[in-house]
Amino acid sequence: MNASIRATSDFLQQADLLIITFGTATIYRLSASGEVVSNCHKLPAKEFQEERLTISQITALWNELITNWQSENPRLKILFTVSPIRHWKNGAHADQLNKAVLLLAVNELIHSNVSCYYFPAYEIQLDDLRDYRFYADDLIHPNTQAINYIWEKFGEAYFEKKTIELCRELEKKQRAEKHRPLIKS
Repeated sequence: MNASIRATSDFLQQADLLIITFGTATIYRLSASGEVVSNCHKLPAKEFQEERLTISQITALWNELITNWQSENPRLKILFTVSPIRHWKNGAHADQLNKAVLLLAVNELIHSNVSCYYFPAYEIQLDDLRDYRFYADDLIHPNTQAINYIWEKFGEAYFEKKTIELCRELEKKQRAEKHRPLIKS
């Protein structure tokens, strides 16, 4: 774990861009200690307390991280997104509240920190692709068509023309490699 932490630190000191995607404002605390823990499906749910973070809690934590990262690497740009994947364990309304908290927190972060930006993946999925045909069979995850559309919008917003052309060429080559000729016997 220490090696991973060092590798991440080394990466952040040299990176030009860091993309951060927020998925949910929900955290879990171990009931015995109150410590925030990662999702653990191996223990009974009764050992955890579920909590929705506030905008202030999120921004306080992330402002500190951003300040530290950018003091170590002043050229680091941070691009935030909010995941279009739905978290419906507690229902559609709870998911929308979670996403609203994340959107407001990101808005505060990009307005209070230099070199922080936002890409609207969540909004593209919900507004541009506002139809269930753009979701996988589980109606929670974006399908391949939606992912490709969002990726295209990302490229239009952040890639140079030369990079877009290179991506198109690579896509053509990948399609050609997957092509299987029809052999009649």
